[in-house]
Amino acid sequence: MAARVAVGLVAMLLTPQSAEAAFGYTTSTSAYTIDTGAGLVFKIRREDGGSTTSVGDIMSLVYDGVEYQRSDKGSHINSGFDWLYTDISAVSLSIGTVNGNIKVTVVGGSLTHYYIVRPNVNYIYMATHTSGNTNSGLLRYILRLRSDKLPNSPVPSDISVSGQVNLESGDIKKLPNGQSRSKHYGNARLKDWMYHGATGTDVGMFIVRDNGEGMAGGPFYRCIQNQKTSDTQEITYVFSYGMSQTESFRVGTLNTYTLVITGGGTPGTVDNSFLSGMDLVGYVSTRGRVTGNGLSGRDTNFEYTVGFANSVAQYFATPWGNNAQWNSPNMIPGTYKMTIYKNELEVQTGEVEVLAQTKILNTITITQDPSVATPIWRIGDWDGSPEEFLNGDKLTYMHPADIRMSNWKAPAYVVGTSGPRDMPPYIWQAVNSGSTEIRFKLSKALMRRSHVLRFGLTHSYAGARPRPVVNSWWGAIRAAPSQPKSRSLTVGTYRGNSYRYDFTVPQSAWKTDPDEENVLIMHAVSGSSGSGYLSPAFSIDCIDLVCSNCDVSEGTFSIVARQSELVAGVASGSTQNTANVEQQTNTGADSQRWTIASVGSGYYSIINVNSGLALEVTGGSTANVANIVQYSYWGGAAQQWAIAHVGEGYFSIINRNSGKGLDVASSSTTTGGNIQQYDYVSGVNQQWYFE
Repeated sequence: MAARVAVGLVAMLLTPQSAEAAFGYTTSTSAYTIDTGAGLVFKIRREDGGSTTSVGDIMSLVYDGVEYQRSDKGSHINSGFDWLYTDISAVSLSIGTVNGNIKVTVVGGSLTHYYIVRPNVNYIYMATHTSGNTNSGLLRYILRLRSDKLPNSPVPSDISVSGQVNLESGDIKKLPNGQSRSKHYGNARLKDWMYHGATGTDVGMFIVRDNGEGMAGGPFYRCIQNQKTSDTQEITYVFSYGMSQTESFRVGTLNTYTLVITGGGTPGTVDNSFLSGMDLVGYVSTRGRVTGNGLSGRDTNFEYTVGFANSVAQYFATPWGNNAQWNSPNMIPGTYKMTIYKNELEVQTGEVEVLAQTKILNTITITQDPSVATPIWRIGDWDGSPEEFLNGDKLTYMHPADIRMSNWKAPAYVVGTSGPRDMPPYIWQAVNSGSTEIRFKLSKALMRRSHVLRFGLTHSYAGARPRPVVNSWWGAIRAAPSQPKSRSLTVGTYRGNSYRYDFTVPQSAWKTDPDEENVLIMHAVSGSSGSGYLSPAFSIDCIDLVCSNCDVSEGTFSIVARQSELVAGVASGSTQNTANVEQQTNTGADSQRWTIASVGSGYYSIINVNSGLALEVTGGSTANVANIVQYSYWGGAAQQWAIAHVGEGYFSIINRNSGKGLDVASSSTTTGGNIQQYDYVSGVNQQWYFE
C-alpha cells in the first residue's frame, strides 16, 4: 500500500485547489512519487533495475500529463548512483520535508545527491556533494529524456540523423552529407551560459547552473551539454569531465543546479537561496566578496575576465565601465590565485585572501601581456584563442574533417598581404606540419640583427610543440608543454594550458637581400605519433617576430642613414667644438661611434666616442637646414634628442629644442653628404638605425 504525505495540509485546505493533485509525495516499494502541485509529477527509483536504472534515478518525469523520461534509462549521476565507486554498489535513499519543502537524499559511497521541490513550482532543485573522486574520474548529472517529446536542441550535437557513420572514437559521427555531429560540439564556454536544454510542443526543459564554484576547468571550459539520438534527448550538467580539463577534480564542494520546466520559453533567474535552510552536506553559508577598482594597461579591443581558483572553488567576474571595475560576490573564504585574462590569455596573476566580508582591491596594472613587445610582424592576437584564424569560426562546432572546413593545407602566408583567416590555427604532425609557410621580407636595418620568433599555443595534443625552420636555420627541439592528456582539437575545444615558445633566430639565418623573401616553415614535433587528425598537434594563439632593435636602448652604436647606408661621423675625426657632422663610409672609427644615454623625460644625449662631445644643432637654431655639429655637452635642449621607432627597425631622431628631425641634406647618398635638421616628414633620408 502506498503512503501519501501532503505537505502544508492546513494551507491547502484554506486555499482553492486545481484539479491536479496537491503538493506532496507518496511512497511505494518501487519509487517515491513527488507532485509539485503545478503540473509536474516525477518518480525517484527505489529498486535497482540494472545498468542505467539504479536506485536514486529519476525514473518518470510527467509534465501536464505527458511522460518525458525514458522508461529504460534513468536520469542520474554518471551511469547511476551504484556505479560511482569501485566495489561500492549500495545506495541509500530517504525522503522527508524541511521547511515545507520536499527533500530526497541519495547516498552512494562518498557522494550525496539531493532532489528538492518547493510547493507549486515546476523546478527540481538539485545539489551534489562528494568527498572523493569517482572511479571514472568524472562527475556529471545526465537527464535521459524522450527526444520524440523534446525534439528541439542544438544542431551540432544532434546525432539522430539516419545513415551516419563513426568518424572518430564512436562519439563523433559523420552524416551522409559530410557534416560532423557530436555531443562534444556546440558547447559554450562556462562564463557564457547560464542554462541549456531542449524544447518541444509547449514545453521546455533546462538545466540552470549556479555560480559554478564546484566545477573544474575555469571560466572558459567547454564540455558536454546536449546530445540528441533517435530516441533520447540527453541534457548534461558537468562538474568534472577530464576532456581537456586543466584543473583537478574539486571535492568537498557542494554543487547546486536546477531542472527548470517551462511552457516552451527560456528559463528565468533561479533563486535558490532557500537551500541555506535545507540541511545540505557541504553547504557554506558564510561568504565573502572581492571587488576591484579597475584594471590599467588593458587593450580595450578585448573583453577581460577576473578569475579566482583554489582546490575548493572557482569564481570569475567580467569587468565593466571605463575603469574596468569588477565584483565577485558569494565566495567561500580562503586564499585564491587571482588571474586576469585578456579574452582567454593570462596576462596578470596574483594571490588574494577572501574573508567573510567585502575586500576592495586597488586598480591592478597589467604587466604580463606579450603583445606589448614591438613586432616586426604579428599573425593573430595574443588573446588565448585561435578563432581569428582559418576555420576559426568552426573549431568548436565541428570535426576538422568536416566538409565545411577549408583545406588545412593552406597556401603560404605572406606577411603584409595575407590576413589571419589565411593562417591554419592547428598544426598536425600528419596533416600540415612541414607544409605551413610564412613568407616575409626584412629591411637592411632588421637583417643585421637576430630577432625572437614567438609561438603562443592555446593547447597541445600528444606532446606536440613547434619547431621552426627559417631558410636553412633549424630551431631547437624544446620540451613538451604540460597539457591535459586527452583528445582536444577534434572534440570542439582549443583551450588547454596557454604556453609560449621563444626562438632567437640568428642574424646569419636571414636573407641578405631586402627584396628576397625569408621562408619560415612550421613543424609539429613530438615523441609520440598518430595518424591524421589524431596525430600530435598544437593550436596557435599568436605567432610573431619580435624586433631586437626596435626599442630605444642606451649604449654605443653606429648611427646609419636608411637611404644611403652611410654612418654619421665627425668630419676629419676632429675633436674640436663646432666640428661638422656628416655621413661617411663606415670604417669603424671611434669618430663614427656614438654613446646614447637617457637624460629623462624621453630625451637622450648623443656623445661622440672619439671626442667626447655632444651632437648639437649649431647655435641652438630652430630653423630648417641648420647644421649639425659636435659641442661640449652642457645639457641644453639643442643637445637633447627624442628617438622613436618608425617601423622596420628605423628611427626618427628629433631635436628637443627645435622639434625638427636629423636629416641628410638633399637626400645625398654619397660620402661627405651633410647632416642637418629639417621638418620631419618621414623621408627615408630622415630615418636611421643603430648597430
